[in-house]
Amino acid sequence: MSLFDSLMSAGGAVASVLLTLINLWLLFWLFVATILPSFVVVMLGRSGLIASLHFLVQGSIYTVIYIVILYISILVVGRFGPPDDRL
Repeated sequence: MSLFDSLMSAGGAVASVLLTLINLWLLFWLFVATILPSFVVVMLGRSGLIASLHFLVQGSIYTVIYIVILYISILVVGRFGPPDDRL
C-alpha cells in the first residue's frame, strides 16, 4: 500500500465519521421538527396547530437536506473509502 493509498483511506475514514455526525445531527432536528409538533398540538390545542404547520414545513426542509447529505455521504465514502485489496 502506497502513501497515497494510506492518506486516501484515512481521509475516507475521517469523511465517513464527519458525515455520520452530520447525519445524526440532522436526524435529531428531523425528529424535533416532525414528531414534537404532535405533542404541541395535543397540549396547546388550536394555537398549537399553527406551530405544528410551521414545524411541518421546517421538517420537510430538513428532510430534503438530510437526503441530499446522505446521498453525498454515500458518494464520498464510496469514492474515498478503503481500497479494495482483493486482486
